[in-house]
Amino acid sequence: MTLAPAPRTGASALLTHGARPVTLLPTRPAWVLMGVLFGAVGVLVISTTLLPAASGGRTSWLVRLTDVLALTSSAVCLALAGRLPRAALGPFVHVGTLLITVCLTASGGHSTAVAYACTYLVATVYARFVMSQRQGDLHFALMVATGAPVLAVQPGVTTGEVLVVWGMGALLTGAVRWLVSALQASEYDTTTRLPNRRGLERLLVSALADATPPALLVLEVDRLREVDHALGRSAGDELLRHLVDTWTRHLPPRAHLTRCSGTGFAVLLPRTPLAEATALAEVLRAAAEPTASCAVGSAAASREESPVGLVERAERAAAWARERGGHRVHEHPGVGEEGRELREALVRGELVVHFQPIIALADRGVVGAEALVRWQHPERGLLGPGHFLPDVARFGLGLELGRTVLLAACRAAATWPTTADGRAPYLSVNTTGEELLTEGYADDVAHALLSSGLPATRLLLELVEDDHDTTSDVVRRNLEHLREIGVRTAVDDFGTGYSSLDRLRRSGSAVLKIDRSFVVDIQDADQEAPLVSAALALAEALGMSAVAEGVEEEAQAQWLLAHGCDLAQGWLFSPAVPAEQLTAMLRSVGSPASAG
Repeated sequence: MTLAPAPRTGASALLTHGARPVTLLPTRPAWVLMGVLFGAVGVLVISTTLLPAASGGRTSWLVRLTDVLALTSSAVCLALAGRLPRAALGPFVHVGTLLITVCLTASGGHSTAVAYACTYLVATVYARFVMSQRQGDLHFALMVATGAPVLAVQPGVTTGEVLVVWGMGALLTGAVRWLVSALQASEYDTTTRLPNRRGLERLLVSALADATPPALLVLEVDRLREVDHALGRSAGDELLRHLVDTWTRHLPPRAHLTRCSGTGFAVLLPRTPLAEATALAEVLRAAAEPTASCAVGSAAASREESPVGLVERAERAAAWARERGGHRVHEHPGVGEEGRELREALVRGELVVHFQPIIALADRGVVGAEALVRWQHPERGLLGPGHFLPDVARFGLGLELGRTVLLAACRAAATWPTTADGRAPYLSVNTTGEELLTEGYADDVAHALLSSGLPATRLLLELVEDDHDTTSDVVRRNLEHLREIGVRTAVDDFGTGYSSLDRLRRSGSAVLKIDRSFVVDIQDADQEAPLVSAALALAEALGMSAVAEGVEEEAQAQWLLAHGCDLAQGWLFSPAVPAEQLTAMLRSVGSPASAG
């Protein structure tokens, strides 16, 4: 295997090694700015024809005609900004320069000519932001070649004034050229000479403005970490460059390959449907072997989606593929037209939080409540989670919904009164493997606690067995951070998933929730329920509290209490109720069953 040579360093190396420069202005904003500049300069110059000229030789009608052309061009740029191609920006800049030269020719000389010549500076600065460095240099050279002689032959213009105008032009274009080069270099990765995450975000802004939405691939490379550890950083860098060269040979011309993290790459595919992007992802994943093992996530942009939203969805898809062993591609279906109703419901606040009390079986007092989401649909009424939670996962709204529910639940729980015996009820909130696999999830929880004023010791996060993966570095860091700030965790629906005893022990969870499918086996107070008994014994051995879910019969409650289960929830005591009703329940005297 022939490895790529080490790259040159510096901005010039980054911009001359085949990587396409990240343009500082996306196409639509570039045309809008073009229109604004055409209009502003046209108005300024045409207004001078209403003032006395330094020389009587000015041809005012020609200046006005030229400025009418400039104002017309301004209107065209502003009206068609979303449809004009980027390739036409250069010719428009040259047309603007020509119009300035015509005005300069008709100026009549003296200070009026010098004033008109100063408008060249607007064109040269703008060109630096929409053209490549080479094109910008050529534009400035042509502008000097045409403008300098015209200014020099104008009556009353001295050699010193000519030198000042073009000297200032050279200084200004040089400074802007350096600034643009530095900005572009800051958006490139020095190892691979690819746009970095900042560069990717700039490319996404331009691609998302296109009428046909783009697709995005995120490739998470795994095996290179082992290379860095065993052979050193330089060997890992060489393998990265080799991997980039390999992928580049398989990419279509319109694609942009970027490096968005240490071992993460992204491929932006303008005007590409999701199926085509996913097919390319399979090709890139296979091409990476045997250099590296990678997991790939693909996502297509929806209408009005932000760059951050598209990147997050593609990264979540890649994380899903990686956590399930890598060597695979996972496609994020996106929000689509069907998911749009759910997203809008989130924005409008239609997804509301209800609370099901958690009861102490000994005295039937409320010791806590589980937050459960409901959809207050404007036409279909109150919908349970079975009607929409599958679509939440399908359309990639899980993280957004999780943040919304957590914050709303914490704010409600912070206002709960203490019960008659002085206990402060705790809040139980469901979390998912997707959330625990998200870097910074524990920080989001800490923020929700801080902004709501709810003590961390009153929050319990529930997650199912299969998602309680303590072998994942991200999950482990999140769980450790949560424990550090005082948040407890629970294993939800215990017995329905897969857990080894060691995995359960290492999870650090404080509560074991026994699934309703086992509780339903309890038919009367004298019946044996071996699975429930085993779960209660396991909880006791691990020092965990046990909560029985789905308790609907008094006989079940009596059996659980007799066999050492202290806490339970279910319709026997109360269904999930709105926050206001739970607050009233906590303030009332007597058992919650009577209130519910």
